Amino acid sequence: MSEVMNYLIWITSAICVIVTLVPLHKSSHWAVRMWEFPRLQIFAVAILALVTALILGKTLVLIPLALVAIYQAIWIRPYTPFAKSKITIAEAQPQTDIVLISANVEMSNRNYQPTIDLVAETQPDVLFLMETDQAWMEALAPLLERYSTVLREPKDNYYGMVFATNLETESAEIVYLTDDNTPTLLSQLKTGTGDVFRFLGLHPRPPVPGDDTEARDEQLAYAARFGKVENMDLVVMGDFNDVVWSKTSHYFKHVGGYLDPRQGRGFISSFHAKYPFLRFPIDHFFVTKGVVVSSFKRGPAIGSDHFPMIAQIRFDADLASQLNIEPEHMTEEEDQRINAMVAQHRELLKQDAAK
Repeated sequence: MSEVMNYLIWITSAICVIVTLVPLHKSSHWAVRMWEFPRLQIFAVAILALVTALILGKTLVLIPLALVAIYQAIWIRPYTPFAKSKITIAEAQPQTDIVLISANVEMSNRNYQPTIDLVAETQPDVLFLMETDQAWMEALAPLLERYSTVLREPKDNYYGMVFATNLETESAEIVYLTDDNTPTLLSQLKTGTGDVFRFLGLHPRPPVPGDDTEARDEQLAYAARFGKVENMDLVVMGDFNDVVWSKTSHYFKHVGGYLDPRQGRGFISSFHAKYPFLRFPIDHFFVTKGVVVSSFKRGPAIGSDHFPMIAQIRFDADLASQLNIEPEHMTEEEDQRINAMVAQHRELLKQDAAK
């Protein structure tokens, strides 16, 4: 038995070290990038193996296991209560707050009623649903009749989407920011108090066999700057198919100047809804500094492999300046490089559309 445990400790240690080192490579290959997802799980396994090795007196594996645990902890710590939050949650004001729901309903999920019930109960001012095919469109039709603005993009490839709002809509369109057939929602809305803001809904492809992350990363980087307008606040929601602690997510927030309510608050993991140990924070909600956040939470199970995300916000620049930490600004060199990338990418999209 002790010999079996010895082998298990060595094998576990080797695996922990390998999957920790693999994401250090800059490759966009799915087999590399996927190991950014389970940092919490790798940390937990490394700690368990470390304790077991201590009990069994296997001193040779202690240092590599400790280094793995420390390295993974550095990545996930900002999204735990041990870190300082960048957004202080304000007291809710139901009269002026806007409710937003973002949910990946899972296209193959044919239990429509939990989603319909959630929307009917919550009555969001902004509703963004992903993975909606024609069957979902038909099931949601009576519900969507309650909204003054509805955009539908049914698809049978798991990348359909629905956007609905009762706010005054200055503009709303579903666009394609990459050539991988995944749409993006871009809208400009006006609240009852006269505040104008942009809402951006994203659902890029995940790193799975056959899908490397180049298109996803390109879409996120482009969208980070694409949605910005001078002196206008921006709210971003969606299934990013990317964990909140990844390099791409950090880059997205840095480029767009976004704040993340998860920081200092908890993982609030949204996927996989049916397997708690394989749960990752990949459904996101980011805001610019002028947005007051009065609630951000994971919604109830709706039969999907994702939990819905529910947020409540309002616009008060003075209060936001007290509650929100100023995001890190890009250098002039970074800003010029991003602007050049956006211009080049926009030109490529125009050329693709013209073909």
